[in-house]
Amino acid sequence: MEFENNIAIVTGASEGIGRGIAEKLASEGAKVYLVARTLSKLETARDEINLKYPSKAEIETADITDFSRIKEIIDSVYESEKRLDIFINNAGAYKPYSFDSDFEDVRSLIELNMLAPLEITSYLVNKFSRESSNKLKILTVVSQAALNVFTQGLGYGTSKTGLASGLFHIEKDMKYRGIENIEMFRIYPGTVGTEKMMELVKKDILQNPISLESVVEVVDNLLLGKTKTRDIRISYFPNSPKGVKITYLESDPDKFSLLDVIDETLM
Repeated sequence: MEFENNIAIVTGASEGIGRGIAEKLASEGAKVYLVARTLSKLETARDEINLKYPSKAEIETADITDFSRIKEIIDSVYESEKRLDIFINNAGAYKPYSFDSDFEDVRSLIELNMLAPLEITSYLVNKFSRESSNKLKILTVVSQAALNVFTQGLGYGTSKTGLASGLFHIEKDMKYRGIENIEMFRIYPGTVGTEKMMELVKKDILQNPISLESVVEVVDNLLLGKTKTRDIRISYFPNSPKGVKITYLESDPDKFSLLDVIDETLM
C-alpha cells in the first residue's frame, strides 16, 4: 500500500472532496483524521470508511476559522502518533458575491477560504521545519477560480487567488531558509460533481462539473510524486475520454505571476 502507516489530517472531510480524499488515503494504508464542523456527518463518514478499511478513520470536530482548535488537533495528533505525513487543506465554501453584496459576507468568505488555510499552513511549516526528521506533505485544494476573473467572484475568486499567492509566498520563504522536509502541493479543480455542487449546477449557477473520482485520482498522484509539477489544474474538457483536462502549472515560487506581460518599455 502506497501510504501504509502514514498519518494524515484532512479538513472538510465529512463530505465532498475532503471525504473522497480521506477514503482514498485510508484505502492505501493511511490512518486519517477527518476534521469538519458537523459531528453527525463526521460520524457517518468515519463509520463508512472504517467499514471498508477497519481502524483507519478518526474524527475531530472543528471550524477551520477557529485556529486555536485546529492547532490543538495538529499538536494532539502529532503527540499521540509521533508523526504527521500528510495534511490536506480542503475545507472551504463557494458563494457568489459582487460589489453590491454585504461586505461582511465577503469578509467572512475570505476568512474561511484564504486566511484560515494560510494560518494553518504557516503553523505547520513553522512547527515541522523544526522537526527535520518528519517528512510532511501539505496539499491545498485551491480552485480554478484562483486563475480567472469571473462575475460574482469578489469573495470566492479573491479568496482563492489570495490563497494561491500566499502559499507561494510561504514556499518562497521555505526555499530561502533551506527547508527540505516539507513539500507543498496545490490542485485547482473546476466545478466538482459533489452532491452540494450539483444542486448549483441544476440551478445553472455553476456549469460543466468534473467527477469527484478524477479529482481524488489527481490528488493521489500529486502526493505520490507521479505528476510533472506540484500544481495541477483539473477542468472540464468535452473531447477528453473522461471529460477532463489536466494542466500542469509552474510550481517554482520564483516564477509565480498573476498577470502575463504584454510589452515592456524602458524610460
